[in-house]
Amino acid sequence: MSRIGKIARLPEQVREQVNRRLQDGENGREIITWLNSMDEVKTVLAQGFGSHEITDSNLSDWRLGGYRDWEAQQIALAEARRVMSEGRELAETGNKALADNLAVWLTGRYVLATRKLLENGDDESAWKLLRELCHDLVALRRGDHGAEWLRIEREKLKLLRKKQHSDREKLKQEILKENPPREVLSDEEKERRWNQIFGICPDSYPMHGGRSPFDPTPDSASPPPPPPEAAPAASFPNPNPNPNLNLQTPEESQARELQQVTALAEKGDAYGEYCLGTRYRDGFGVPKDLAKAREWLGKAASQGFGNAVRELHVLALRSGIEV
Repeated sequence: MSRIGKIARLPEQVREQVNRRLQDGENGREIITWLNSMDEVKTVLAQGFGSHEITDSNLSDWRLGGYRDWEAQQIALAEARRVMSEGRELAETGNKALADNLAVWLTGRYVLATRKLLENGDDESAWKLLRELCHDLVALRRGDHGAEWLRIEREKLKLLRKKQHSDREKLKQEILKENPPREVLSDEEKERRWNQIFGICPDSYPMHGGRSPFDPTPDSASPPPPPPEAAPAASFPNPNPNPNLNLQTPEESQARELQQVTALAEKGDAYGEYCLGTRYRDGFGVPKDLAKAREWLGKAASQGFGNAVRELHVLALRSGIEV
């Protein structure tokens, strides 16, 4: 009745003001006049009640329904604030948890209520109140158990993290024991490995002039080189001491690589087709051409080359060209 009537359909802030005025004992006629004068109330009445104003009957229904619910809620909130205040005091004194104290109190009240019911006979309203009390007690203890379970899980997680940290440290020590840190190489060892990696023979390759490539200090015994303007043209070293060694510029090297890739692609090699397609896509060594990129990538994909299939989909997403 009062929860679907005119006042129940009003905005929450308006209902809150009505309840506050009723709680303060304000005259009902003044409240009705105030409500009917508000624009937001008029809007609600026009939409759902044919613009009929709020009457004394509507306010009376609200007093018996919605207002009583609100009043009970306010009492519950006040009681909750009081309980929380007592809980803080209990925590400061170091006594048991508030929930434990409330559980003991509720259990005693439950026993007393049960005894009175047995003495006074059947009372449906009393039994209903007793069932609600029992439900509150069960919910309270369930909350305690949940909080205790959460505390135990946090302790387990803390212990697990501590164990994992200890295991990592043990594994780290075992790895360091099996693979000790390498010693710093000397200049001679660096030069030996340098020559070994690049296939340089120190006796026949005069690139470093008998000095380590890792030693920036010039040989003090060797005389300083003459100034460039005083040195004859024949005294400059040959930039290519090995005539069999073919030195190419970066441009020549890229052109040769493009020629090799193109030859492979034209022969139907899937990898060559993939490389040529990516070159046309990125404009690397060739003019950027998405159509040719799609053509060569499609040829490579048709041979089951997985990377080409993926690049085709990426090309379609970026440029909108159908694959």
